[in-house]
Amino acid sequence: MRIRRAAALLASLCAVACAHGVTYARTAGLKHERSIYTDERRGRLEAPEGVACADDGTLIVADSGHGRLVKYTWRDGALDGGAEIKLPQLSYPTRIQLDGAGNLFVLDRKLRRIGRIDRAGRFAGYLDAGGEPPAAPIAFKAGGARVYLLDAPGRRLLVVEPSGHVARAVGLPDSGSFTDLALGTAGSVYAIDATTSTVWALDAGGSAFRRLTPSLEAQMRFPTDMASDGRGHLFVVDHGGGAIAVLGEDGSFQGRALSPGHADGLLSYPAQVCVTGGFLFVADRGNSRVQVFEIMR
Repeated sequence: MRIRRAAALLASLCAVACAHGVTYARTAGLKHERSIYTDERRGRLEAPEGVACADDGTLIVADSGHGRLVKYTWRDGALDGGAEIKLPQLSYPTRIQLDGAGNLFVLDRKLRRIGRIDRAGRFAGYLDAGGEPPAAPIAFKAGGARVYLLDAPGRRLLVVEPSGHVARAVGLPDSGSFTDLALGTAGSVYAIDATTSTVWALDAGGSAFRRLTPSLEAQMRFPTDMASDGRGHLFVVDHGGGAIAVLGEDGSFQGRALSPGHADGLLSYPAQVCVTGGFLFVADRGNSRVQVFEIMR
């Protein structure tokens, strides 16, 4: 009886997947650890769109619906903190990134500017791409002392130094709607086209992006964010499909995890992910929470 029920459940899941035009060929291993709903004062998160994490245990959430940031510590599988950081210069924080020195970069979607917050939680100015026409970044990644901007309207990648000097500008492919970047382990930069679910790569020292994958529309409905684990894997947020896809930096499709829903371990319009210490953190926007998953190897 249990076997028949399990078979029926599997068939039902497959039917739902096929109805959405998504093929679940393989499942990446993500084990739900906990869900974060509140700050240290038990105030609830509201539609968080950003999450950033670091090897020292720092975990920052962009609590977008409340126009603030919330700082936690995640260490040895335990969560602590939840202090609010609220700055008038960044009233609508969305995507966020921590650099190697502990500085936080915050994209304010209303301003279309990236602000910098120092380790003490103080606003340290906006990041402007000096010497170039004004960029309208929709996504970015912090790598070393530089910030990599995805200037979608200008169809280009800008590599910006802390001073605002543009160290490099590389054009994006002529077609497609690019939604995010990831920084690879060997100096490569990856960009994802949401309309065709295609990943492009810019090799270290290269002058142009090359197509890395064929269209992955059978595995992803609308990818909007991705992050590298620093070990050769890219975790891609399937915003429309409520799931996470895993790719190799060589473009190989390595699996898909999670599914849409509201219970713990399920996603509703996920926004941003970050990876550190064997854990994946997901800004689960539609469920007004951040979820923590252990990456099963």
